[in-house]
Amino acid sequence: MPTVALETRALSKQFGLVRANDRVSLRVERGEIVVLLGENGAGKSTLVQMLSGLLRPDGGEIVIDGQTRHLHSPADAIAAGLGTVYQQLALVPTFTVAEQLRLAGWSGELAELPFDPDVPLGARIENLALGARQRVEIARALLAARTVLVLDEPTSILAPAGIAQLFAALRRASAERGIAVILITHKIREALALADRIIVLRHGQVAGERVHQPDGWPAETEHDLLRLMFGDVAAPHAPAEPGALPTSTGSRLEVTQLEVSAGSGGNGLRDITFSVSPGAVLDIVGIDGNGQRELAEALTGFIPIESGTIRLDGVEVTGWSPARLLRAGVAYLTDDRLGEGTVGTLTIAENLNLKRLGAPDINRYGFLRRRAMRTGAVRAIKDRGVRPDDPDAPVATLSGGNVQKVVLARELATYPRLLVCNKPTYGLDVQTMLAVHGALRAQAAAGAAVLVFSTEIEEALTLGDDIAVIRNGRLTSPVPRAIASAAEIGALMAGR
Repeated sequence: MPTVALETRALSKQFGLVRANDRVSLRVERGEIVVLLGENGAGKSTLVQMLSGLLRPDGGEIVIDGQTRHLHSPADAIAAGLGTVYQQLALVPTFTVAEQLRLAGWSGELAELPFDPDVPLGARIENLALGARQRVEIARALLAARTVLVLDEPTSILAPAGIAQLFAALRRASAERGIAVILITHKIREALALADRIIVLRHGQVAGERVHQPDGWPAETEHDLLRLMFGDVAAPHAPAEPGALPTSTGSRLEVTQLEVSAGSGGNGLRDITFSVSPGAVLDIVGIDGNGQRELAEALTGFIPIESGTIRLDGVEVTGWSPARLLRAGVAYLTDDRLGEGTVGTLTIAENLNLKRLGAPDINRYGFLRRRAMRTGAVRAIKDRGVRPDDPDAPVATLSGGNVQKVVLARELATYPRLLVCNKPTYGLDVQTMLAVHGALRAQAAAGAAVLVFSTEIEEALTLGDDIAVIRNGRLTSPVPRAIASAAEIGALMAGR
């Protein structure tokens, strides 16, 4: 049996004028864990899609277990022994968890599961929170992988305990089954905690690699990896413009005794009461699936409210539609950026203007002014550092991080009075994450009230002026960041 499980030889892929992968050559041994690092848009997800048969390379070869493979579909990749966890989850929404796992070859015995999805096996995929779906996706891929397992940003929406369980499962698969593991992440510390070897992609090319030494990683490794990923160029960030926000001495958002029924597979909300003032950031942190999505959608008009009141600058807006709330100055950054946040087949320029189609600068007598749309898009692309910088590129061809930049730019362009953000930085590299944090802080400084839902304690302590914890549909009273404790927040999240 060959010791080299996977090898790519000068693998290339181009979209229009953008060379997403430029002669990428790498190899992974059986039983080895390789972490692939790179900023958003470096070509990581394109490489995954070629390895998994979703994209055809323009040039180069893919060699699995010593045989050159022509992967025309995901079925070809699975037949070659390759399992994949995609950044945008590839599950059948109408299947139950058990049906999805059986599709990957599971016999039905719990002891045979290489990773516990920790959800009811009879639950439908479409009713699960993103974090729960991610666990199912990981279990499915581990079942399917016989030679190589590729995971694209699998930890972005997992709780710390889930990340630890995943890493343990990957080490078992590597050591006991001889699986070659390729994990893509934007978190350098995760890479250092797991990898036997780290490969850095930059601008579609291999920028370098670092190997774990018997006595551990050298002290300068983290700085060295950052240099390989980004060079010395800071991430672009444009400050928010104030716009015409009304002044208010009270609360911008007031939520009183809000109740939402659980629905099918979702989390109900019980007695939710809090407020956010203009110029403030409230971060609500919790393990994914504890009611964050329900609360965000209730506040933005996407799901019905059973009881309670919502007020915006003193005006009751309970039960208002999303369109009416948008006109009132409420913007929503969803955590499902491809499924809900954008239309993949539309261009960057079109997606950036989806919420402004009636604006006089781009609409004249019912006809869209395409040139004006494109001009505004070029400016937004430059301000947010979207790559590729082509306003005519379909959003579906962008990396996840760049899709997030597009969605953020569109929501901020409305200069909202209230900005609701559900996991605004998941899947983002460190520079883009800092840029997003800066943009949200700038919106607050411009007078907006900002409500952020996070799954990571570190983000909550970095971003929030006040922090609350959501668990099982209930919310703790917000406390100022200055007196918030990471240990106490973690205990509340876990229910201890």
